[in-house]
Amino acid sequence: MAASNSGVTLVGLGNMGTAIAHAFLKSGRSLTIWNRTSTRPSVTELVVAGASYEPDLAEAISANNIIVFCVLEYQNIYQGLQPLVASGVLKDKVMVNLTNGTPQDAREASVWLKERGVANYFDGGIMVTPQNVGTPVSIVLISGEDEDMLESSGVRGLISSIGLPDYKGEDAGIAAGYDIALLSGMFGMFIGSLTALAMIRKQIDRARKTSGADGTKKAVADVNLTNVVTTYFNPLLTSLIPHNELLAAAIDNNDQDNNHGNPMEMMRIAINNIIRGCEEEGVDAENLRHFAKLTEQVVHLHGPDSGLAWVHSLLLK
Repeated sequence: MAASNSGVTLVGLGNMGTAIAHAFLKSGRSLTIWNRTSTRPSVTELVVAGASYEPDLAEAISANNIIVFCVLEYQNIYQGLQPLVASGVLKDKVMVNLTNGTPQDAREASVWLKERGVANYFDGGIMVTPQNVGTPVSIVLISGEDEDMLESSGVRGLISSIGLPDYKGEDAGIAAGYDIALLSGMFGMFIGSLTALAMIRKQIDRARKTSGADGTKKAVADVNLTNVVTTYFNPLLTSLIPHNELLAAAIDNNDQDNNHGNPMEMMRIAINNIIRGCEEEGVDAENLRHFAKLTEQVVHLHGPDSGLAWVHSLLLK
């Protein structure tokens, strides 16, 4: 089968892969798809939308010069491709890997694939949920090779149909490093939020048990986690977002003693009060203990008036 220079083969049709496939089709690309489970509803959905489904992975890869992987983990890439290596099907292909993993995963994949004939390897991370793929808010971090090759290989144009391509460097692992760094902030927010919701749930239950007058009972009964989040929690988090820029600037400018009005000793006491309060109310605060230890170290090393940005230096190994 002669490989197409204008089409693309997409391997993996989970939620993100399916969203990518629709974006490719919307941009007018000729698309060949492959998925380990051919009966997945997204396969039929995409064929109806104009994609060509190829049940044989080797044939799917042979159909186009650019191959995009979006599978659960890097190990799935090796499992799928190892049986095909001897056939030479990977020779001169351009591989774009949008599978979530670590920087080392990306570097090892680049070496492994190039040793088996792949001409160019790019590794990337899509910085939106599947619902926002292909929209103006979508950004795709990409690394590997160089920017000239990103352009001449056609990968920049291809990625543009998913989101704004943001090239981060020639080391194949850099985009993955950015990806997991940003996602760590997301998961940190989630565990903090869920700890907060557990504590609020305790207070709502306590208020209901101790309410006496009928008016009070009705007011308490109307309170739930959703309206507490809407009224108090989301506005608080929104107001704190700009503080991340202050922390970044303090680190960039070697100005970590700048506490921005929040001295470290005050924060140390606050975080320990939160942990103690959680323990008293029956809420697990284990996720906060490491942060509390870091605040104590900062106070010890840099003084009670130092800034939160000093924590950054303690996280570097």
